[in-house]
Amino acid sequence: MEILQKTRKPVKKNRVFNGLTVTNPNSAGVDIGSRYHWVAVAPHLMPYNVRKFSTFTVDLHEICKWLKECKVESVCMESTGVYWIPLYDLLEEYGFVVFLCNANQAKNLPGRQKTDYLDCVWMQKLHSYGLLNNSFIPKLAIRDFRNLMRYREKLTQDKSRYVLRMQKLLTQMNVLLHKVLSDITGKTGMSIIKAIIAGNTEPEQLLKLKVYKIKASDETFLKALQGNYDTSLIKLLNFELKQYEASVSLISEVDKEINFTLRNIPIADLNDNTELSKLSEKDLLIAYTGVDLTAEHLTS
Repeated sequence: MEILQKTRKPVKKNRVFNGLTVTNPNSAGVDIGSRYHWVAVAPHLMPYNVRKFSTFTVDLHEICKWLKECKVESVCMESTGVYWIPLYDLLEEYGFVVFLCNANQAKNLPGRQKTDYLDCVWMQKLHSYGLLNNSFIPKLAIRDFRNLMRYREKLTQDKSRYVLRMQKLLTQMNVLLHKVLSDITGKTGMSIIKAIIAGNTEPEQLLKLKVYKIKASDETFLKALQGNYDTSLIKLLNFELKQYEASVSLISEVDKEINFTLRNIPIADLNDNTELSKLSEKDLLIAYTGVDLTAEHLTS
């Protein structure tokens, strides 16, 4: 921790300076970084009003304790990557009103001089005049739910990439399953891929794995299975299949966690005796939002 500046000027709420009204006199500004956080409190709160802290958890607690000592009521910071999250959560726990502003909003205002030291002073000054808008940050339970949903989306994207890679490897072997199947990860496609990996590369034998629902004729399907079954490409196909199956399994686990988290988010409008486990996903959605988002609204 470093102490960097000594200034002390008393400021009261609703005082007017150069046409600007002080709305947050007992405030602080934080310049967020990956290695250090620079913190500035209002000059009238502390003689040495700028300090530099490391980003270890123990140092984040030191920031909160110092702000409490300075009688700070509200803290403003920029949303820089994900580095703001640990400090934001901790400041909330300590009871501060925390403003998370868009970095562009502070940057585009005239008068800013760019250094880590001056940035936190600039943030505190703008916040004291109420010039920075607070971003919407949902409650912790909603953030947990959102993190799971975002992670599931990434897993789904990864799963799609593995499917495309499997299809590319099959095309390199001129095994054109995608020409006769709408989805190579269906029952027929997966059975054939696993049979190829197991060493069964005879088209006539692979044709027997075709289910009756497939629209392509046996003749066309057999042509699609006649390819160059390269050993090295089959090994790569095996690796991609394992990645795909792992993604499917992990998505299933995440779905269970999502369902559990969703049913444990407090809903103020529900009766205490209501069992969330008995509510459908649609009923839960209506309870959270207050409207039926799935309903069709006809307009004249």
